[in-house]
Amino acid sequence: MFLKEKGQWIKQYYVMNRFPFVEGMLYYVALSPDSQDNSEESGMSTRFIHALDSSTLPENLDLDSLFQRNEDVFFPIEEVFVEDDILYQVFTKMEGTLFAFYLSQSAPLSLAESMNLLKTICDQLIQLNEENQFTLVHPQNMFLDTGNRIRFLYGGNATLSLKPLQEPEIVFQVGSMLYTMLTKKWIEANGEIERPRKSRADIPLELENILIRSLSPDPSKRPNIQELSRIAHYYSHKAPKKLPETTSAEIPAPQWVSTTRVTDKTMITKTGLLKKLTRRKKIVLAVAGSLAFLIIGAVIITSLFSSARADSTPQQKAAAWYQQAQQEVKNQHLDKAIELGEKAVQADPQKKYYIYLANLYRASQKYDKGIELLTEATKKYPKDPRMFYELSVLAYYSKDYETANEAIQTAIQLSDNKVSGYFYMHGKVLIAKKEYTRAVQTLNRAIELKGDRATYYHERSIALYRNGKLDEAIKNEQKAIQLEPEQGKYDFTLGIIYLQKREEAKKAKNVAANTREKQMDNWTQKALTSFEEAAKDLPRDPDVHYYRSVAYFYQNKFEPSLKAVDQAIKFLPSNALLYYQKGLAHLGLNQKDAAAKAFKKAVELDPQSKLYQEALNKAQK
Repeated sequence: MFLKEKGQWIKQYYVMNRFPFVEGMLYYVALSPDSQDNSEESGMSTRFIHALDSSTLPENLDLDSLFQRNEDVFFPIEEVFVEDDILYQVFTKMEGTLFAFYLSQSAPLSLAESMNLLKTICDQLIQLNEENQFTLVHPQNMFLDTGNRIRFLYGGNATLSLKPLQEPEIVFQVGSMLYTMLTKKWIEANGEIERPRKSRADIPLELENILIRSLSPDPSKRPNIQELSRIAHYYSHKAPKKLPETTSAEIPAPQWVSTTRVTDKTMITKTGLLKKLTRRKKIVLAVAGSLAFLIIGAVIITSLFSSARADSTPQQKAAAWYQQAQQEVKNQHLDKAIELGEKAVQADPQKKYYIYLANLYRASQKYDKGIELLTEATKKYPKDPRMFYELSVLAYYSKDYETANEAIQTAIQLSDNKVSGYFYMHGKVLIAKKEYTRAVQTLNRAIELKGDRATYYHERSIALYRNGKLDEAIKNEQKAIQLEPEQGKYDFTLGIIYLQKREEAKKAKNVAANTREKQMDNWTQKALTSFEEAAKDLPRDPDVHYYRSVAYFYQNKFEPSLKAVDQAIKFLPSNALLYYQKGLAHLGLNQKDAAAKAFKKAVELDPQSKLYQEALNKAQK
């Protein structure tokens, strides 16, 4: 999955931080000032965005269906969109308490509160199963409002086709949370589970017994969700005084759709401009401190539920190490996270552990180890195209284009040439290899399979541009903009192509001088219009402002050219080319001293450049 860094943009959302989530990535973002909701209080407007690799989701998924989830169980979604093959779900403004943080600060809870929370969680899981919806049972994925109402963040319609957990695994997760609610302790790796009545005499023996059963290393001995729900109702005084005598063995367990694993199916169909459903009514919650508490809570609590018993299975130990690795990433202990990730892979070589560890290697720039790891994964899963796709992505980032090319071609073959995203990735690799004709052919196939993906047209436009087919490149970039008009990088690329058309017109032979000038002016204006559009979506991108300056300069509009390049320098003050452009704008305004100063700065930043030195010499004459 292509991750956004701090300071980058997701559409109109500025990334302030990011955190590994129970599935995918959770971004903490600020809205650009122009897009903020006027109904919100003054100050910076923030959101949380959940990101998932769309290649892990099923084909033909209706993105609008993601809005159709029970808002008594789930936190409302404000917007859903796909960008660069990543599915983003934007939650409405959160001003409450992440359940993970609440537990870390408030446990042990009273018996009554614990039972009410347990009752809510169990009843919600039963309700989701009846409605064919899913969620992930994890405190990071749960939100608590001031009325002690639990709601989940990620989840919804079961057509996301996630591999179901068995009910005993879900019961273990619920039992782990209940144990922490009652004791403030968590299940430690290689540790014994202390019976909670040793520290709390108010816990009924019957409740303690069912809790210990929930945490049994033998899944067959665990109760089912209905039994947990019944005892929660009973001790929260919402059920008959006597518990029903029906045992869990007499009630068939439902086919739970809750999950922690994603299938290896591929690519969502829709990636264009997605219509928003009517914005859901925002939930006004009391704020206990700042939104930063949500993040702190996620960091504090991850390890609480990431451990296993002393007699845990290798799978349970691997799951514990995996979650502990996520905790270490949040604590910025990357080496420790890698060590834990390696343990997880060794104990239980699941696909997701391979992929997570490979991403850790990439983050630490240990590309060789990452490629070695995923090469091993492809041998273990030789018929799984996803593993070859991940190997291709890592090799692409490490600039090992031959390995990337071989891996993605294998992924394409294993998927019977039916996965558009694999052809798209192959196109990117071929562009990097400068095989532009083949890249166009490959991207043609991607578009045949999924003709409404803006990024496919964008990438094909790049290949055509570099192959000298500018008119076709323009049509493809215009199509990308039509599908996703809020993507500033598409406008930016279109502007670059228009400037190249200007160069073509400038060099054209057998054309009258006045005709040539008109053609050049026409392409310059088109380029400027595109760059101005790009600046609306990418206001902090120095490249956009640099090319705005160039376009204005070509039009002899030196004042706006100077202002544009100054904006570029604001965001990238150590780039010599920007100061060279600044010097040219000053010369256009007949400000030779200021021009000489700018050229001098360019020479200081790049003393080997003859262009900058010659410009400085001329300005000083």
